Amino acid sequence: MDGVPTSRSVALYRVKRLLAELSEKKGRGTELISLYIPPKKALHEVISALREEYGTAANIKSDSTRNHVMDALVKTMQRLKLYKTTPENGLVIFCGALPTDGPGSETIFLYEVYPPKPIQTYLYR
Repeated sequence: MDGVPTSRSVALYRVKRLLAELSEKKGRGTELISLYIPPKKALHEVISALREEYGTAANIKSDSTRNHVMDALVKTMQRLKLYKTTPENGLVIFCGALPTDGPGSETIFLYEVYPPKPIQTYLYR
């Protein structure tokens, strides 16, 4: 029996399990970041786009929303700086403020997903 299909199925299982866990998370929509980076996308371009978004986020009126969005952007940029190149199948990052013990107890969480198949489209939301 070849080890490649087994490792691929394990990777697929882990991605499905993580996505199931993420689907149960609830946060305020404007405070959450979804970032899909295809394999050929230069990371410095993504970081530049996030820096620009950081400047735009400074104009958000609500103090808590502004702080949560800016914190999530900083955490995402810091994580991207750990990579020299984009992984071979791309990278998906979910980041944002999620309540831990009800309203007012938000903590910034960051989840990295290594997709089992290459991502085709760049997306930031």
